[in-house]
Amino acid sequence: CPLCCTIILGLERLHGLPATYVGHPLLDDAAGLNVAGTSLQHKNVDSELSPDMSMRQRSGEAFSLEHGLSSDATILTMLPGSRMQEVARMLPIFFRTVQHLSHTLNDLSLVIPVAPHRDVRTYVENVVRSVPFPVVLIPGGSLEKRYGAFNASKAALCTSGTAVMELMLAKLPCVVAYQAHFLTECFIHLRKKINFISLPNILLDSPIVPEILFRACTDKNLAAKLRRGYLQR
Repeated sequence: CPLCCTIILGLERLHGLPATYVGHPLLDDAAGLNVAGTSLQHKNVDSELSPDMSMRQRSGEAFSLEHGLSSDATILTMLPGSRMQEVARMLPIFFRTVQHLSHTLNDLSLVIPVAPHRDVRTYVENVVRSVPFPVVLIPGGSLEKRYGAFNASKAALCTSGTAVMELMLAKLPCVVAYQAHFLTECFIHLRKKINFISLPNILLDSPIVPEILFRACTDKNLAAKLRRGYLQR
């Protein structure tokens, strides 16, 4: 039907729109790299891994070995976004969050999948130079490296977007963050028709993923949520 639209979420039919559901491409990624296990291209470290490990454990251990991360380290994946404006807004907040976490966790290591845009990568590399923590930058466009990082991590700090669904499929606990200009926040509060902004929460109509948004999105609040929920010792 020429009037039908192709969709990836399946919500449109609930509102009477003619639509064809084709599935979400992230499900294919998860099936190929997470559920069925990665292809383990880490040939140089594969021999060091225990044969008793699950595929997810092997993927995480291989990632840590490849990037020189201690097996005892608390690894936090940070996904500040893919667009320059949101990365510039969120990454400093994320690093201040890590500063708070470091007061009680002295073995923190960070992994940042960097969006495949030159300006974003240049910005992230410049910011990382002044950070007093071990930071591993990986190409965000590499699904295998992303899932390797997820499998090696204890938790994730994520700007609201498609990556939240990806983290859920990887079974990595996360805290969703988003901060916007004050006027944008006011407009959203006036016009919003849904209770959540992250896709898993919208689909289930339930706060299964913690969201810390707008004026509440501070480094102290993010650190407290991560510490209480996922990073306690």
